[in-house]
Amino acid sequence: MLFLKNLFKKGCKTDFTHSMVGKVSDLSRPVTGNSVHARALTSNELVELSKNPDYDLTHSVAVEGVAQNANRHCFATFNDGVVSAYIFIATGLVTPEMNSAGSGFGGIGMILPANVMYLYKGFTLPKYRGQRQVNIAVVAGADALVDSSGWMISTVESNNAASIKMLENVGLHRQDQLKEYRILGKSFYRIPEVVKLGSVGNENNEPVNLFTSHLETSIS
Repeated sequence: MLFLKNLFKKGCKTDFTHSMVGKVSDLSRPVTGNSVHARALTSNELVELSKNPDYDLTHSVAVEGVAQNANRHCFATFNDGVVSAYIFIATGLVTPEMNSAGSGFGGIGMILPANVMYLYKGFTLPKYRGQRQVNIAVVAGADALVDSSGWMISTVESNNAASIKMLENVGLHRQDQLKEYRILGKSFYRIPEVVKLGSVGNENNEPVNLFTSHLETSIS
């Protein structure tokens, strides 16, 4: 029995994430001065930003994440002309690779209704942390991509307290937990049947299932 337990531990990896949801109308909207504003970044600007190691942004994310996908967007906050923070937002289809714990995990994808957007990456330069710079970029992205009745969703590792706090400050709230088990090279999932998005639903006003797994294998 002990041998089997040890074998299971060695052959099993887990990824637990929270889905976090908020109404666009409820997002935190910090008061900004004349020297602070936010807007979408162009593909060329993203490529240039990726060349600066201070921004923790790879060239592949910058180019493949926005330039080659019309449903992916990057918004940045500027302080006196300097990018102080940025976020990535997706609409429509969210691929499993965008919502994955990394190497060895299949990831969990989403199919988003027209008035829902997915926040999947955010970063603030160290000297601007604690000043809600991400919030400013989030509001700019939300206002540009959906109307005031829309929703924002994100996912975050269950043990990442800092990111959970940041998303709560933005105005998102924890809901369901998503689980992926990687066992002997195969992925198994526990995925909530729906994400509770208030009035968001299909033409019959039924809740929309946003989540799809990378593989068909699942745990009921």
